[in-house]
Amino acid sequence: MIPKEDLERMYLEEFMSSYEIAERLGVCRTTITDWLRFYRIRIRTTSESWLKGIIKPTKEDLMRMYLEDNMNLSEIGNKIGVSNVTIGKWLKKYKIPMRNISEAKLKGAIKPSKEDLEWMYLNENMSTSKIGEKLSVNNCTVGNWLKSYKIPVRTMSEAKLKGAVKPSKEELERMYIEDMMDTVEIGEKIRVSPSTVRNWLKGCKIPIRNISETKLKGATRPLKEDLEQMYLDEQMSTYDIAIKLEISSCTIGRWLNEYGIQVRTMSEIRLNGLVKPSKEDLERMYLEEMMSSVEISNEIKISISAVGNWLREYGIPVRTMSEARLNADLTGEKNPSWKGGISFFPYCEKFNNVLKERIRNRDNRTCQNCRKTEADNGEKHSIHHIHYDKENCYPDLITLCRSCNAKANNNRDEWELCYMNKLNERGLLYWTLNNQI
Repeated sequence: MIPKEDLERMYLEEFMSSYEIAERLGVCRTTITDWLRFYRIRIRTTSESWLKGIIKPTKEDLMRMYLEDNMNLSEIGNKIGVSNVTIGKWLKKYKIPMRNISEAKLKGAIKPSKEDLEWMYLNENMSTSKIGEKLSVNNCTVGNWLKSYKIPVRTMSEAKLKGAVKPSKEELERMYIEDMMDTVEIGEKIRVSPSTVRNWLKGCKIPIRNISETKLKGATRPLKEDLEQMYLDEQMSTYDIAIKLEISSCTIGRWLNEYGIQVRTMSEIRLNGLVKPSKEDLERMYLEEMMSSVEISNEIKISISAVGNWLREYGIPVRTMSEARLNADLTGEKNPSWKGGISFFPYCEKFNNVLKERIRNRDNRTCQNCRKTEADNGEKHSIHHIHYDKENCYPDLITLCRSCNAKANNNRDEWELCYMNKLNERGLLYWTLNNQI
């Protein structure tokens, strides 16, 4: 460690950096920093380090440049050769009040008096953008001036008016209620947006029409008796009635609900003139004749889901999938997966529990397809005959979980090739009972 005097001379008088001192003495920079702390020599800040030969201005000089000459931080920084951040720190250290953003942007522009701003904004109806262009400031600054002078700022709808005269309540009622004009038409007439017209209607407490009432516009709402005749007696759909009355089908639906007319279900709509069977007829077909929902739907010419809905509606118990399959009689040769009854063939004598355990241990008690262990499934895995030959126990045995073993009953050629390749990759294709597992 060098003496304190030498370190002070290099660091304070010669203004050497810790890097330069470290390079001169052949040590690392952190060692120099530790020595400075040990000798209690004040370490320069980053901005002070950057000064290096630059003279920090006095408070008076900084006030003259910043306040009197109205220079900004970047201009002062460029003049002295430091960053604007350093200038900001010096201003705070000298307690010189810093300008806000709007004041900084003024820079030569004179803030107008309240009277001048009111005249431009209220009397001449100038926008904040126009005032900003005129005074060489941005519209946000103008907005801040309006707030500071407590001049009421126009709403978006009022700003969009710009020369348009807001109609009185009486005029608005005449156009909207008597002339049956909509908000779009009123807006086009006055040259404002439809949303502005809606706000005026709300402000004047004029009841706004709903969508169906708006769409009516000249169409007459039918009486309950007329609607019942079209919908119930003539069996017209809401779509057909809507076309006839030149209105939307949704409006027809609302009228039906308001009149308390029972709306048809989807299955009833799909019937379209067909007679829905009674509970007795449906029970006879489904329970006595054991017809399936598919067969019933084909006979009545309706969807399967409609038959299912009728069964539930009448409280007729629906058969489960297994019961439905039993009824279809897909046993034995009638089953499409029939293989000649090979499931009844016996296994060879060597296919016993001892052999099964050896195969499971050989395969690490893991399914060779999905890689799940017996611990994962909570049961012992199955031993599968790859060639589907019960009389031959090797080399075609592999460990599979219950699910993968069931999958192997379909697409047998593909699974046979897959599992033989798996044994071949492990060198087990010619595995025999004499091999050690």
